[in-house]
Amino acid sequence: MTAVAFKVKSKNGQQILKDLTSDSTVGELKSFLCSISDIGFERICVLCGYPPKPLDISDNEKKLCDIGLKTGETLIVEEKCVPTSTPTPQETSSPPKKKPVENGVASHETIGPCRPGILMKKVVPSDNSCLFTSIGFVLNGNVDTSVHTLMRQIIAMEVASDLDTYSEAMLGKPNAEYCTWIQQPSSWGGAIEVAILSRFYGLEMAVVDTLNAIINRFGEDKNYGQRVFLLFDGVHYDPLYLEQSDVS
Repeated sequence: MTAVAFKVKSKNGQQILKDLTSDSTVGELKSFLCSISDIGFERICVLCGYPPKPLDISDNEKKLCDIGLKTGETLIVEEKCVPTSTPTPQETSSPPKKKPVENGVASHETIGPCRPGILMKKVVPSDNSCLFTSIGFVLNGNVDTSVHTLMRQIIAMEVASDLDTYSEAMLGKPNAEYCTWIQQPSSWGGAIEVAILSRFYGLEMAVVDTLNAIINRFGEDKNYGQRVFLLFDGVHYDPLYLEQSDVS
């Protein structure tokens, strides 16, 4: 039995679901998703993968491991369409206007102009968890030094679930040993950890390496809708944020 964590996207926003295991049932998953999304149990529809495809959740007794769900997956929760009566010819003659769609997401009719600004560095504590604190800042907009615990657990679960990818040659130590090591507050994060968190949160993460004057991009091949920036000086990570200028 292995603990699993999922990123859930619904009409209520994005949440992290980490209260299940690989032996949890589809019914238990649906119950959690219903509480997160405010969608009825029988009307819930789940998509996952890239591109997103419907997940078969018809058998409530099946275990999550039996339907192919792995920790770190992004689950998109939608409500099943309710059949409606057949429209009359008059109704079909004047279809409603559709909002413009970009990258599969309906956008507003009007979009305000981009305001000019500059990238600023937000200094975070040098406490061996600066990478995780920095990622927490670009996700939530505040410096929270406690977020490293959850992120370390997410990384450990992902690594433990894929022994082929995360081999001793890649990790520099046996898989199980690494999973114990990364969850220690004294352990630093690096490229492996950034890559895993980029996938988990569905964000492209651009790490500006000031020591080598390069930008390492994680997730750039995934067509994520957002990109965040981190600054790395060879030892310490800090997040970058846009300071907008007040220009009339």
